[in-house]
Amino acid sequence: TRHAPEACNLLGSDLSEFRPERWLREDGGLVEFAPLDTISFGHGVRKCPGQGLAEAEGWLVLAEILRRFHVERGMDTLGEATAFTQTAAEDVVLRLSRRVQ
Repeated sequence: TRHAPEACNLLGSDLSEFRPERWLREDGGLVEFAPLDTISFGHGVRKCPGQGLAEAEGWLVLAEILRRFHVERGMDTLGEATAFTQTAAEDVVLRLSRRVQ
């Protein structure tokens, strides 16, 4: 992606330089660059042919977990950490108990 013409046109030709402001649009929003949205599946002609299946399967797995288990918080409080995004300060602990049928 570092040498892709699409990346250079959108983010500048100095992609090896640390310049986080390149991801900010003039209106204050974030620049969206589709190849980086699904980087784990690759891009272009070598893109993973199973990406659609994997993305659909993820929703099915989540639905099946919610169908079979009660999900509860496993901790009383959850601290927040501010970085590039807002995240939990520590691991999120969930308690799962099997639903009785």
